[in-house]
Amino acid sequence: DAGCSLCIWWRPGCHRGRAGVPIGQGGLSSAGSGGWSTLTPMATSSTTTTTPAIGALRVGTAGFAGTSQHWAGPCFPPGAKSKADKALDFFQEIFDVVEVNGTCHAMPTDSQIAAWKSHAAGNFEFCLKVHHTVTHDSCPQSVKLECFATFLARAAPLGTHLGPLLLQFPRSFSNTADNKDYLRALATTLAASPIPSARIALEVRHPAWLSDEAFLTELRSLKWALVHHPNTLGRATIVHRSGNADSYAIEPLKADWPITAGDWTFI
Repeated sequence: DAGCSLCIWWRPGCHRGRAGVPIGQGGLSSAGSGGWSTLTPMATSSTTTTTPAIGALRVGTAGFAGTSQHWAGPCFPPGAKSKADKALDFFQEIFDVVEVNGTCHAMPTDSQIAAWKSHAAGNFEFCLKVHHTVTHDSCPQSVKLECFATFLARAAPLGTHLGPLLLQFPRSFSNTADNKDYLRALATTLAASPIPSARIALEVRHPAWLSDEAFLTELRSLKWALVHHPNTLGRATIVHRSGNADSYAIEPLKADWPITAGDWTFI
């Protein structure tokens, strides 16, 4: 694994809008005329340093339920707009992973998980966002951990179609001793669950976490991935449904942050 290559599934002659950035652009070179195409970074100078291999690259979006409605024509076949029940089928023609936001707002049911699994093709994966009780609610830790255990049990039947589980914490989840202990408790709950080897993607938006080397070392030992939210670098802008834009405070970029070391998997 000394090289650094990406494997992206693409289809020649797909509908307009499916291809995105043409293969071979954006600092990548391609080989092959269809199917699996191996992409390798294009050399920029004789002093370019070797970066760690990043493994397989999956491409998807946050949610699939509304895609057949909004993407019919420019991306999906025109008839997709009237076939909302086939949204996941259309989605899988282009992407091989989806982030499911709905599981953050409502605990997935057994029948829902079974339906997703029955419609999942090949190596398609569902990246489930963990329920908000675990990440956002103000309630006793015992309640949070019980909810996480239930969530893991519900997700387990997805089997090989289960992608990373997203623990998305708000910016108010600051770097404190109590919060560190809580993350350790979540890891313990995972280890005792039906899916102890499930992949975890941790999103912590407060920048103080990323300058705590002891914390980062602990995450490395857990083999948890970091989700890099732009707000941790002071570059996130949100727009309310009213149409009024609001921005977080701009923070200086720090070149010495551990996140620049190149040894992390960001999602």
